[in-house]
Amino acid sequence: MDQSAGQGSERATRADGPPAAKDRKDSGSTNSDDRPAAEPATGGTFRSLRIRNYRLYFTGNVICQTGTWMNRVAQDWLVLQLTNDDPVALGIATALQFGPTLLLSAWAGTIADRVDKRVLLRWIQVVLGAAGVTLGILAWTHAAHIMHVYIACLVVGIAAAFDGPVRQAFVSELVPSRDLTNAVALNSLGFNGARIVGPAIAGLLIAAVDTGPVMTFAGLSYIAVIVSLILINPAELRRSPPAPRRKGQTREGLRYVLRRPDLMLVMVLVFMVATFGMNFQVTLAIVARIVFGLDADSYGLLSTAIAIGALLGALLSARRSRIPRQRLLLGTALGFGILEAILGFVHSYVLLAILLIPTGMLMLSFVNAANSMVQLTTTPSMRGRVMGIYTLAFLGGAPFYSPLIGVLAEHFGGGAPLVIGGVLSAGAALVLGGWLLRTKDVRFQVRVAPVPHVHLQNAAVDGDDDEHLSESVAHSLQRIGGGARRSVRPAVRAARRARSAGRRIARRPGARRGRR
Repeated sequence: MDQSAGQGSERATRADGPPAAKDRKDSGSTNSDDRPAAEPATGGTFRSLRIRNYRLYFTGNVICQTGTWMNRVAQDWLVLQLTNDDPVALGIATALQFGPTLLLSAWAGTIADRVDKRVLLRWIQVVLGAAGVTLGILAWTHAAHIMHVYIACLVVGIAAAFDGPVRQAFVSELVPSRDLTNAVALNSLGFNGARIVGPAIAGLLIAAVDTGPVMTFAGLSYIAVIVSLILINPAELRRSPPAPRRKGQTREGLRYVLRRPDLMLVMVLVFMVATFGMNFQVTLAIVARIVFGLDADSYGLLSTAIAIGALLGALLSARRSRIPRQRLLLGTALGFGILEAILGFVHSYVLLAILLIPTGMLMLSFVNAANSMVQLTTTPSMRGRVMGIYTLAFLGGAPFYSPLIGVLAEHFGGGAPLVIGGVLSAGAALVLGGWLLRTKDVRFQVRVAPVPHVHLQNAAVDGDDDEHLSESVAHSLQRIGGGARRSVRPAVRAARRARSAGRRIARRPGARRGRR
């Protein structure tokens, strides 16, 4: 898998990505020869969709994810219905979905390095779809009990512990390495597009036909991704040689990550932000039901608002052709944490929905940067195991914190989980950013062009460092300003021409006699 195009990308990798060659020997990391080779990336925002295998997978996955989000909304609402709006029960159901990740995700990554990922993914989707259909039928026939929901959540959690690392490692087989960043971003685009459509449809259908039919239909949506996996041409997959079966492979993956300070920074930050900050499937349901006293439609609209922001973040990420930088990762985590903390103090439903859009944009930018950094800087033979550890970091803290969200909401108000999650996320970004500044020679520069901004320059890198947050924002603002000026200019010119024509008419003798 490649890292990026050109010499600038190589500098970016040494600046604050993987350790430089001389550092890798000391830290025990892999040699540069084991890393992905660089290839130029061309073709625009949707370039990965030109590849048939990826196009099939993307289409089936979008349909499946739409059903998944419908099921999540319906399931959360079913828990509240069965328990008389008990937020603790909602937290327990969420914990059961993520609990198996603690025990299985690292091992699942090892399995992903050994077997055919496409075949394994098919069977995982069968289990996930069957669990959704079964619970949906129970709810439809009014036979569902809260224990049925808990059992279904546990089954889904076990299957999802394998699904995460296998699915993410499988993407690297569908596209060439130069397009992996784009493919990861497009996956997020489809995921968040489904996140917009799914909850909106679920909210309307729950109000019309209740949760059972919605969950049954959502479970059947897994057929789409199963069919797409069957239609994928195995001969066109970019497979790495399977890892031979031997003892200690999972520990080998852990040692690989521990020897890589750049990967450790990503894993720690992802754990903190995902565990404490990215619990919107629980916190938004609590806010909609308890703080505002609203129904399923309102909860679905809040989920749609944050998904719109995430969709915008995915579109921005899809345009990138280089490995994301650590400063981008830290900057998006900090901005996300600050915005989330502000959400906890908002008592206007409309304002909350508006603020969820930039919150979702920063959240998705952070997730895409983390995922791309891990995949693009990992040795192909270790990718499944590293993605298993990444999945553990991303989901592993939820079983411990999710039950506490309901307790915090009961004792301190519905907005308390948002405030606490935002403060902890921003605090983690600040602490790790401080460590980065102490261990690397980073200099601050105040620049006035293209717009005033603070520029962070790594002294070890020659030339301009244009792949970080501040200058990216500056260039974006410049483009937005230029677009606004180009849009306004024709109207201004037309107004000037009209005013000049009016003056000429007023100066004519006939016009003066008419006024007299």
